[in-house]
Amino acid sequence: MTKASSPLPVKWDGTVSKLPAFLVHLKNRAREVHWDAAAPHGILRYNNANLLSDYHSISATIIETARAARNDARATQNSRAMFHCLLGSIEGDLQTTLFGQEGNLPENEDGPALFMSMIDMTVAASLMISIQALDDLQHLDPAAHNFSIPLINTKFGELFTLATTSSRAISDGERIQYVLTAYDRIKQPAEWTQWVAKKIDSFEEGTLVTAGTTGCQDLMNAAILKASRIHAAKHGSSRWRTTSIEDDVVAMMANKPVANKTAKSSKPEKMPTFCTPLQTPRWRELQGRRLQSPRRRTLVLLRLPQPSQPPQVAQISHFRVPHSKELARKGRKRRSRRRDGR
Repeated sequence: MTKASSPLPVKWDGTVSKLPAFLVHLKNRAREVHWDAAAPHGILRYNNANLLSDYHSISATIIETARAARNDARATQNSRAMFHCLLGSIEGDLQTTLFGQEGNLPENEDGPALFMSMIDMTVAASLMISIQALDDLQHLDPAAHNFSIPLINTKFGELFTLATTSSRAISDGERIQYVLTAYDRIKQPAEWTQWVAKKIDSFEEGTLVTAGTTGCQDLMNAAILKASRIHAAKHGSSRWRTTSIEDDVVAMMANKPVANKTAKSSKPEKMPTFCTPLQTPRWRELQGRRLQSPRRRTLVLLRLPQPSQPPQVAQISHFRVPHSKELARKGRKRRSRRRDGR
């Protein structure tokens, strides 16, 4: 009785993300203390449905009817032990709601009834949670779990629990398809890719699941064994990626810098003296162009903050270019002044 009624290693505060892990520990406790045994001692089976797995399809009325008709002493003891186990395994808002408000206090120390109250007080059985879980199943990324097959399988178990509703149960074939789709996203190492390809062919041929097997769970166990063998063969240095070797080579070639064979010197181009004030870390002369005209020239200084950005005009300077005849006339005047001693 003490072991059966002790709190679980993982507590639940009513959030959806923590429900699958809580259910796993609760199922382990039920197996250890035989809460899931057949009648008359068991307390979790209702019309061939298990309360911890098929809680979506079991109503509170069915549970209350079974409690009122229960007359086996061992079953009553199991029910009280489950009640105290759940009482010590909840926390946060869920505990405050159920045991901090007078209208929600349980009338009887019945474990199955308390479990259904916990589920009803949360959004764990809502349709939106099921839709979100189905979407997560379709787009599960192995890279998000560091390509750890045990972690990926655990995530699948959680999503399968959240995706199941009273109106829709995920068949074993659907589960296998979700798992194989995620496994197939891993393109390296080659040994893994070949193994997954064979499993997909067997599934399409209908030979993957045989009589007397659990189907999806056997597939996930075999995947863990295969990953362990790959790690052992590679001495823990296997390369797991979602891109193939060909994709990596193409990406490597696309990012490889091309050497400039036409460059004569690696030294930066010397800037004119009149551009010295503009030589700062954020400014550089990209091009100096002189737009010729009979009497006027324009110097355009461009700046390029980043090599990938287009140049921008930094400064425009206009200066007048004297005509050759004008220069000759000024020269004659200077020479005549020197002769006259002016």
